[in-house]
Amino acid sequence: MRGELAAFDPRVHAARPHAGQAATARNILRIAAGIAALLGGARVTIYPDEAACARQAPPAPRVQDVYSLRCTPQVHGPMRMALAMSARWSAQEINSATDNPLIFDDGAGGTPASRWAFPRAVQSRR
Repeated sequence: MRGELAAFDPRVHAARPHAGQAATARNILRIAAGIAALLGGARVTIYPDEAACARQAPPAPRVQDVYSLRCTPQVHGPMRMALAMSARWSAQEINSATDNPLIFDDGAGGTPASRWAFPRAVQSRR
């Protein structure tokens, strides 16, 4: 698959500053560094599987990449952000107290964690 790395230029992703999108673009640039099929010369290079078609005339330069390659940061980026948010939320919930009432060692007694489940008699004394 041929492609252009221009779609992953940091300036493109700074214009729509989503952290996951920019991180994905940087990752693609890092992985793709030096791959001949992704460099500017790939526009005019005739690869073996194209040789049969190119006997009449050289292939015209492509105007743009396949959509699936160009839009990878815009698709994978939000997923990275959603997964990171889910991980933070899950870690917070797993490590949170859920007892009702919460009892603190300050002499004040129980503190309702959610009023709907706290006994009315205790609520009225507050």
